[in-house]
Amino acid sequence: NEDSRDHGKKERMAQLNSPNGVWTCTFVGYCSEVCPKHVDPAAAIQQGKVESSKDFLIATLKPR
Repeated sequence: NEDSRDHGKKERMAQLNSPNGVWTCTFVGYCSEVCPKHVDPAAAIQQGKVESSKDFLIATLKPR
């Protein structure tokens, strides 16, 4: 669900890959079980890992 008007991907990737980013999540899923808004933060974190991995691979394979 990417929005072509969104220009914040670079900043988000830096945050996702920071020491407090998505890679410290062990995907136990407890956050989704206890979420008071009944959303699925665990799935969103996993999606962040996918996006981060794609960004890394593209940057590695496609020199700028």
